[in-house]
Amino acid sequence: AQDRDRFSREPAYTYLLKREFEEYGTKMRSDNDRGDESPEGELTDGILDQLAKFERAKTAERSRRGKLQKARSGKVVGGHPVNYGFRMNAARDGYEVDEERMAIVRRIFRMVGVEGVSTHGVTKRFEAEGVPNPAGSKYWSKRIIKAFLLDDLYKPHTFEEIARLVSTEAASKLDPDKEYGVWWFNRRRTSRTPVS
Repeated sequence: AQDRDRFSREPAYTYLLKREFEEYGTKMRSDNDRGDESPEGELTDGILDQLAKFERAKTAERSRRGKLQKARSGKVVGGHPVNYGFRMNAARDGYEVDEERMAIVRRIFRMVGVEGVSTHGVTKRFEAEGVPNPAGSKYWSKRIIKAFLLDDLYKPHTFEEIARLVSTEAASKLDPDKEYGVWWFNRRRTSRTPVS
């Protein structure tokens, strides 16, 4: 590898990988190895491994801080699928309504809220009509319908409610007579870590 951190940025994993390679009579080498087989060389390589781990953690911290600042200023943070019924604006920092898809979202709310159709009934009606689900498949699930009904992005919030959530600068760009949905940053964050 060009750099030691290409093997792993977790020193413990690098150590285990190194030992496993040694069992087969091979060695891990990188262009930026500073050490040799001596205790001093292993210390130097260990320090480099710890620095790579630290650098990764600091990069992740700065990235999170930047995304949080962007969200606080009233902008949508990219890097995730755009919510159904919307598309990113030209600046890629906010949503615009996609009228064709938003008509389906409005229809879901009308069917459940006004007509009293169950979520299962909505799925069956959409499937019978051939309305594609958000992923483009012909099959809908109650879970998808419930997600629309529970998401703050699709619920109307007054200007006053929104003004309490965003910066003064972001609130000044909103029309006080309109209602808005809320796109939450980092609210539903989940992570999956593979464990060997």
